[in-house]
Amino acid sequence: AMITIDKGLLQDTLYADLNGDYSFYLSGRREVTFTISSPGHFYKEFHYTFNRDDVIEQKVLLKGLGQATKTTLRQIFFKEGTALITSSSKYSMMRLCNFMKSNPNVSIDISGHAGLPHKDGVYSNLSAFELSLQRAKAVHDYLLKNNVDPERLSYKGYGFLDMMHKNPKKDAQHMANRRIEIELVYE
Repeated sequence: AMITIDKGLLQDTLYADLNGDYSFYLSGRREVTFTISSPGHFYKEFHYTFNRDDVIEQKVLLKGLGQATKTTLRQIFFKEGTALITSSSKYSMMRLCNFMKSNPNVSIDISGHAGLPHKDGVYSNLSAFELSLQRAKAVHDYLLKNNVDPERLSYKGYGFLDMMHKNPKKDAQHMANRRIEIELVYE
């Protein structure tokens, strides 16, 4: 497997050994996003904040292409109450685009979801639906601008209909509700 590590403006790539293991060292406190990918599989992203001397062990099972795969793109963010993709989403958007270009037989359904009434600047289910639809379309349009075939893309908005946390109490739960999901479709 190939492991890509984003550290702000720096990016490194590691390759796992024959057992699938890898290790690396970071000094000081860092926010890091890992992308683990392998040919014939859908990639996974993880985001961690490391403190000095932290050790993290993470077992990752990548789903092979051809298996039903629905995943949340956890590193795609929007300006609050809008469908404007933030600059901190740049690497995640590029990874999705590269995945689509590397796998021409895969199509995706992009699903937008709203967070919590009033938190997203939305006050009704109709406006939540519209915002979630616009966010899914923003991801769709980014892929189109980067030469992904429009026949391989579809998008939908779900508003508050499929919330992961029905009554979120914490910001992390609210953020889990406000998400973009993709489902791989095979031709």
